[in-house]
Amino acid sequence: MTHSHIPIHHLLRQVEDHRQRRQGRDIRPRWLTEFITGVAPLFEPLSETGRVGFDCQLEDFWRVGMYLGSTEVIGGRNDGLSRPANFEIDVLKLLDRFTSVERFRWLALPEDGMEPAGTALSCLSIHGAVDSHPVSLSVYSIPPYEAGPGFREYPNGERRTV
Repeated sequence: MTHSHIPIHHLLRQVEDHRQRRQGRDIRPRWLTEFITGVAPLFEPLSETGRVGFDCQLEDFWRVGMYLGSTEVIGGRNDGLSRPANFEIDVLKLLDRFTSVERFRWLALPEDGMEPAGTALSCLSIHGAVDSHPVSLSVYSIPPYEAGPGFREYPNGERRTV
């Protein structure tokens, strides 16, 4: 005779083990996590709601890319369409997140067809320091292709986070 609580207990244990392994793999220092957490609320969606995504890479410094997730349409005549979110960001408040700024640039690629699919057409780039730690932050106008959607929207208008 099987006991239904045994498989559920086993599943819960697997979930907890996965969470601990995932936390163990996260090599981001606390100060970097706090930096990202402080920048995220500066993204202000101009319509609907937004979900901030990010990617971190450790080189000789931390390279951080941040963006507002897109919405993937599920069903209907626009099925599969991915809509990037319109947003604004307070650049002065963004600069305040840095202790010092060495470079502050805006990249614009207005010529259609020059960029690979899923590449931001514009990007704000700041290289500086957070406390004594060198950081390069890029704020992308659209999420990278590999990021996938932040939301899925269904024909009945329902939106779900991914």
